[in-house]
Amino acid sequence: MAAQTIIPLFANNSNMAGPSPCSRLLYTIIPSPYTPRTLRDLLRAWVDDLNKLATNWWDLKGSFKRLRPEDVNPEPYKRDHRSPLRDLLFLRGDAKYIRIDPAHTFAIDGVGKSYYASAVVLLTMMGWFGGSNHDERFKNAYSRFMAFCAAHGKSTSIHDFSFKTFKLPVGSLRAYPRGLGKGHDAAILGSWLDQELQQIDVALVAPEFRDMIAVLKWSCAAINRFWRAIYGNGIWLHRTVAAQIVQDGWAWIDGYCTLAALTSKAGILGFQLRPKLHMMGHLLLDLQYDMAKGAEYLNNASVHSTWTDEDFIGRISRISRRTHVLSAARNTLLRALGFYRRQFGNFFDPAYLHNSDS
Repeated sequence: MAAQTIIPLFANNSNMAGPSPCSRLLYTIIPSPYTPRTLRDLLRAWVDDLNKLATNWWDLKGSFKRLRPEDVNPEPYKRDHRSPLRDLLFLRGDAKYIRIDPAHTFAIDGVGKSYYASAVVLLTMMGWFGGSNHDERFKNAYSRFMAFCAAHGKSTSIHDFSFKTFKLPVGSLRAYPRGLGKGHDAAILGSWLDQELQQIDVALVAPEFRDMIAVLKWSCAAINRFWRAIYGNGIWLHRTVAAQIVQDGWAWIDGYCTLAALTSKAGILGFQLRPKLHMMGHLLLDLQYDMAKGAEYLNNASVHSTWTDEDFIGRISRISRRTHVLSAARNTLLRALGFYRRQFGNFFDPAYLHNSDS
């Protein structure tokens, strides 16, 4: 297991303005038996690896823009630029041991947020939520979203639907929608959108939106089934359940790509194709690989999701913001130990709350 530590940064704004190495626990110490070098050497390897990618890939501001559709690199990955992390002993050099994190891939600034944000904007553009302008439509959509949350006992960190929350230029839809709350909000948005879409009769939709809404409707249903199966089962999935998960996952990816093409053809910026969409494909391929080996039970992707890690970092971040900048490292550790002592007492044994000599 990795041991996380707090690395203090003694500067005027180290713990006063947003995330810092102290408040976010950005560094992870990997136990020495798993790496032949020190933490400093490992960090150096990460930097060297990123530098090689930066200097040996396409110049995104220059040559990339001049590429023609037929200019496809047959071997985009550099064979001699193998990641140093592949040398970790427990990986044994086999990339198949590296697993996709579903949380960051889909929900935590993931491709799922791009999907749901684009879906809400598309529905407002077709006039589903009513209103004479975008501000009114966003307001009406948010009211229906909050009514859904109240009816189903859900809580959300989303305070409104607006150009800002969708990460759009104020008053303009000429950008790809992103954002919409924190990671846990993705599941709530998905359930709400599925309910809204089930009420739409595609045959009555305006012709210019009809194909988009039809694809959005079945792809949203597919991804909701996908996540319900992932988080509704335990560590192991029976191969029949896994097969349905894979089918729904590929249906959603197919729908996402189709929506990207349809909106682009209509001159609408939505459903941005991001690298994390590629990672979703690898998540499905991992399941398919295990099924091809004949396994009756397969490892659930939820076991290598980082929700717990993100929750831990968020709690420590909040604790660190209540300390002074010059004593942040020490006092954050002390407060965190006290916090988890109280948690252990509440969940396991009240003896944790007493002094050791009592």
